[in-house]
Amino acid sequence: MLPLAAVLGSLALAYWHFGPGRPLSDVPERSVSLALAKSLLQQGDFSNPYPSTGTTGPSALEPPVFPAALALVSRVAGQDSEVILFWLALTGIGLQGVLLVMAGEWLWGNAKVGWAAAIATALVCGNQVWLWSGPVFAANLTLAAVLITAWAIRQNRSLWLPAFASVAVLLTHAGCGAICVSFLAWILLEQRQGPKCAVKIAAAAFLLVLPWTLRNVTRLHAWVPVQDGFAIEFGSAFNDCAKVSWANTQRAGCLEKSHPQFSPEEETKMAAGEAVYGQARLAEGLRWVLTNREKAALLIAGRIQEFWFPSRSPGSWFIVLLGWGGLALLLSQRRAMAAPILASLLVYPLGCYLSLSRESDATPLLPFLALPAGYLIASFFSGPRKVSAAYAEPKQSEAITSVVARG
Repeated sequence: MLPLAAVLGSLALAYWHFGPGRPLSDVPERSVSLALAKSLLQQGDFSNPYPSTGTTGPSALEPPVFPAALALVSRVAGQDSEVILFWLALTGIGLQGVLLVMAGEWLWGNAKVGWAAAIATALVCGNQVWLWSGPVFAANLTLAAVLITAWAIRQNRSLWLPAFASVAVLLTHAGCGAICVSFLAWILLEQRQGPKCAVKIAAAAFLLVLPWTLRNVTRLHAWVPVQDGFAIEFGSAFNDCAKVSWANTQRAGCLEKSHPQFSPEEETKMAAGEAVYGQARLAEGLRWVLTNREKAALLIAGRIQEFWFPSRSPGSWFIVLLGWGGLALLLSQRRAMAAPILASLLVYPLGCYLSLSRESDATPLLPFLALPAGYLIASFFSGPRKVSAAYAEPKQSEAITSVVARG
């Protein structure tokens, strides 16, 4: 009943928010993903999403899974169908709530943790679902991949399952791959699986991601394992005109000079060769950082602050503070679960600190902040001793607990 209720609730909220007959083009923050999905439908490949000059070419600006999913639903439902908007809603807070409850049960062994996390996320961050369907999709897929990995390894299922789940996340949001790796390592240690198991999963993941990489090599004539959009973003994030956030940089007129989405001149350069253009922008950005170290440090410091405490989304501060508080409680109790969460919170944001800040940057990480937040809330009402911090039996989690204790 819980999944059905979440799905029906998501549909109702989507209909209430968008209203009948609202076209797909009116979805807030129309993204590169939508443009790539359109090119896939019309041309059969991912093409330059900024064809303002009429010139186009192959693109790997974003990983392929989310644009391909949008294209598939568009093909089935029609380009401007409300069904697409409902589908976007299904990747939102309703489904995330179900996954958080399952994570509380499967990873903590206590559904109260998941329920507390789901309710806190719904109350504080629910408005983000409608603005950034892509990052929310990535957040849900990452959480689902962690649950699939835990189930597959604990039940001695095929190692292709965690490999497939991890690759699906990597090809949806490259930064979320760090989260999957953190939890995969924790689960392998928890179950006392040797290096051979990790090598098998890594080999299977390599084979699964290889077709996309080969497509990039043949179409872009460059080594692009997953995406090349970060290089372009880096060049736009570090120059004389750049500000801390995307919104402020656009407001100052800087993107019209430095980003292909707004500058016809830059778009023409990118259309001539996306990978080569990205490498040139990355080199420009690095040169600027090396010659303007103090300004670069100030920009990075501002982006760190904006990532964790976004000025335009103060509601998410609540989850951030509770999440770090819950992590501190886990560390003080030397709980095994603290290790993958801490690794995710430290590694995932690194790419965001080196690009223009967006309000949606932290969205894929929110479920993994909400879980320790839920643990803190559940501990407050039930007492820490009554809230299990690990699904595994003590003997199974002995190894990783000792690692956390040493750290």
